[in-house]
Amino acid sequence: MLVNASGSPARLADRLRADRSHGFVGREREVALFRKSLNAVAGDPDSAAVLFLHGQGGIGKSTLLGRFGDEASEAGRPVVHVKVRGMLPSRRDLEDAAAEVLTGQHTVLLVDDFERCQGLEEWFHQKFLPQLPLGVLVVVAGRQPPGVRWRTDPGWRKSLRVVRLDDLSPSDAVELLRAEGVPAELYAPVLSFAGGNPVALRLSAEVAKRDTGRRAMVWRPDRDVIAALIRHLVDDVPSPEHRQALEVCAHALATTEELLAHALPDADAGQLFDWLRRQPYIDLSPLGVFPHDVVREILDADLRWRDPGGYVELHGRVRSHVVARARAATGADLVPAVLAFTHLQRSNGFVSRFLTWRINGDVYEDYLRAEDHELLVELTRGAEGEESAAIVGFWLAERPEAFRVLRSSSTDRPAAFSAWLELDEPDPRQLSADPVVAACWEHCRTTLPLREGEHLVVARFLVRRDGVRGPSAAMDIMLHRVVGELMHAKQVGWSYVALSDGDAWRPFFSYLDQPAIDQAPSVDGRPHTLFAHDWRAVSVDQWLRPSGRRLDQVNPDPRSGQRPGPPAEELVVLAREEFDAAVRDALRNVHQADVLSANALARTRLMAHAPGADAAARIRWVLGSAVESLAAGSDAPRSHQVLRATYLDARRSQEAAAARLGMPYGTYRRRLQKALAELSDRLWERELHGPGHL
Repeated sequence: MLVNASGSPARLADRLRADRSHGFVGREREVALFRKSLNAVAGDPDSAAVLFLHGQGGIGKSTLLGRFGDEASEAGRPVVHVKVRGMLPSRRDLEDAAAEVLTGQHTVLLVDDFERCQGLEEWFHQKFLPQLPLGVLVVVAGRQPPGVRWRTDPGWRKSLRVVRLDDLSPSDAVELLRAEGVPAELYAPVLSFAGGNPVALRLSAEVAKRDTGRRAMVWRPDRDVIAALIRHLVDDVPSPEHRQALEVCAHALATTEELLAHALPDADAGQLFDWLRRQPYIDLSPLGVFPHDVVREILDADLRWRDPGGYVELHGRVRSHVVARARAATGADLVPAVLAFTHLQRSNGFVSRFLTWRINGDVYEDYLRAEDHELLVELTRGAEGEESAAIVGFWLAERPEAFRVLRSSSTDRPAAFSAWLELDEPDPRQLSADPVVAACWEHCRTTLPLREGEHLVVARFLVRRDGVRGPSAAMDIMLHRVVGELMHAKQVGWSYVALSDGDAWRPFFSYLDQPAIDQAPSVDGRPHTLFAHDWRAVSVDQWLRPSGRRLDQVNPDPRSGQRPGPPAEELVVLAREEFDAAVRDALRNVHQADVLSANALARTRLMAHAPGADAAARIRWVLGSAVESLAAGSDAPRSHQVLRATYLDARRSQEAAAARLGMPYGTYRRRLQKALAELSDRLWERELHGPGHL
């Protein structure tokens, strides 16, 4: 006959206790606190009489209570386990369930699911608990922390310990998967989905153990797991609007009341935001509220499966808000705002290979300080070499305002840095000092030179102290700074991103429509890859347009860095002479739709925001608007009237136009040439600088 440790016949309970102990991982700090309280002398004024555990659903509160119960039983202490979930939340029922504690000096009372009787909290800590004998140890577990009045009551200051349960550490999560028998090759995708949430890990483990034949990179939990997790982790929500608010919160990096108002225009955004921030699976940050990782994953995955059309619609509403915020952000706000934009692509299976979306931690972004100059040179010398260090020294003297420094959170010393160089024309000194910048100018000159008023930009260095260029929080910050600067680009012809040994990043920059060029200048014996984009051919608006950029795809093919849909049509970049000729040709043929549609203006940036069903209609609108704008000029009525009478009102000869205007033909001809020049100048300004310059 099998016997237990005390010599009594073994029971099923002994086997269950042993199996629970075998499968229990982590929580060393909480177990140590319980043991200390359990072993304290009755009435010890410095010992905790009540431990209050709180945390989101599935975080392991019930499992930990079970472990506490086993420890107490093994120590010879009577245990009373009250599960509020299975009883009516009334004083009488709670007192009846815990009656044994009122007379047992050494009893351990475990109260689970306390959030289901939260309305009794004041009575519980003011009336029920004070009547318990000294020596009774109480452990309460719930999703919400104890109320402020309880936590701030001086009488409870020493007797109450509040413990928030968070996710298991990565090492404990791996140990749990190992104990569950999950194949090692599936650890990474299971952890990516479940994080450190014990329930999510165990449910996912059941699926993963059956999926050993599937490739690890494409593993996903099945529908049953997601449905079970939603039931377990997320309480019943009060209304459909609250569920929609949760779905917005799961999709966005961080949610503000402003975002909720934009995404759910018919709902009470203030009330929904207040409700969100009170949920146990929601955390707060300077950027807004956000759900725990596993809650984010299951809500987003569930909506994508349950309502694909609604998912795309929600994605679009959230996207329009975060794009507007990113394009308006400046200074220190830029990187977090761009992070919110790229975060919308975290589930597409490709971008997550290059970005971590974890910019808060070991480093933070800051401006350059005077005392940083020599430190950056030394940092570069160690990470890159002497030649690179000399180039950094040159640009620090030449363009100190171009530098952004990433500082160690613990020491405030530079840990990484980058520079954003805006260059108007080739400077012999700069070309001689920096072969990377020289290569950028050479590519620009031989491919499609800058036009008057344009400049090029170079994202230079992206240097880390450790010399590593792989995905990291530091690389995230520098790359998001680059993307943010590109989103704000004005009057830029070409942009370049320079990376030493940048081959590993080719797919990522191809995804961003920044392909590598042939030039690969060498510095310190290492080739520098240059990723380039002509912003006159594909403007910022086109680059960000949902239909034309993979940046906005909800679920593209993860196996390739290529854009999944049809690429955005590239714009034509005209020299000034070509542009003037196209304007004159468009005016001459403004009433012939087929000829006008083939005009070179149809594919210039000039037409990017013009209304109209086709190219001819857009050109007519732009020409008409520009002609009308001349009415505000110093020679207003004449230029405006001459162009309208000659081209826009009807097709007529110049002689007929002069007669209609009552002008001598010679005067008319001079007026017409002046009006054409004024019109071309205005349209050229808009071509270079955007729609605000008409």
